[in-house]
Order: sequence, then structure tokens, then C-alpha cells
Amino acid sequence: MALGSDSSDLDAYSGPYNSREMRKLKDEYSSSESEARAFNARSELVKQGITLLLLDVPQYTLLGIDTQMFSVGPAFKGIKMIPPASHFLYYTSSTRDGKDFSPIIGFFIDAAPSKC
Repeated sequence: MALGSDSSDLDAYSGPYNSREMRKLKDEYSSSESEARAFNARSELVKQGITLLLLDVPQYTLLGIDTQMFSVGPAFKGIKMIPPASHFLYYTSSTRDGKDFSPIIGFFIDAAPSKC
């Protein structure tokens, strides 16, 4: 039987390239690499993305942009880090208890990159 034909043989190997150690290094590297990519993407959105201020929106209003929908709470002030592009913004108001809703109203916005 050749070395490496069984995974237990690889795990028992104690050389500098032990498969357990390599898997651990690979997982750590890919995890930190994906975290770095996510951080860079968030940084770009902070720099170039737009902030949509929506002040005094009544509580329980359903508000959406593209495929994300939010239920407005008492501290809602708007949406930030919107990527530069065309987006569909929509909303529907509700009764005071948040159980019944009006028809959905929507429109397109064109978000240009921020000039900070």
C-alpha cells in the first residue's frame, strides 16, 4: 500500500507537510482572505456608496430597496452604503398596529458614486 492511499496514513505522517496541518493552514488562510475581501468591499461602499436619508418615516412602514425589505422602527433614519447603480425603492404604509398595509408604491433612483 502506497503512502497517502488512505487518509489515516496521511494524518499519521509527521513530516513538514502533514495533511492536518495543511488543512488547518488552508482554512485559516481562506478564512482570513475572505474576511479581507469582505472588509475591502465594505470600505469601498463607505467611500463610494450613497446614503439615503429618510427622516420621519412612520413606524411599521415597510421599506425596500431592490431585494431587501425593512420594517421601519422608531430610530430609523435611512439606508447607507448603497452601491452606485440604479435601484428600485419601494414602500407601503401600515396601520398604527402594523397589521394592515396599503398598496406598494415604488420608483427607480440612480445612485452616482459619492465624491468625498
